[in-house]
Amino acid sequence: MKTTNKHFELFKKECNYWLDKLKLDDFEANYYHENISYNKADASVSADYKYRRADFTFSIDDFDKDTFNDEYIKNTAKHEVLHLLVGEMKDLAQDRYIIKDEIIKADERLIRKLEKLL
Repeated sequence: MKTTNKHFELFKKECNYWLDKLKLDDFEANYYHENISYNKADASVSADYKYRRADFTFSIDDFDKDTFNDEYIKNTAKHEVLHLLVGEMKDLAQDRYIIKDEIIKADERLIRKLEKLL
């Protein structure tokens, strides 16, 4: 099933909601509605944590019409924003040249965000 512009607008709206709710509003968010079936995903996020930019892509294709609805789109948006939330720690953990201070700084940033939420 192909997604429409209406579906894409709901995806963007939900991403923005979760960016605000999870205190990730310091990111510049960019949105794309294109074919990403090559990575077998309904959506994806790519982030630059240094410059606080996030590119969200919502797939035009590859949705199962039996399970696809507004709730599915909302959950997909939340899923991608959660990737953004924990992604900095993942990236640091995978970088073999990382220094301990960078991990501590990212850890504190995540904890401060969670403190505001809980």
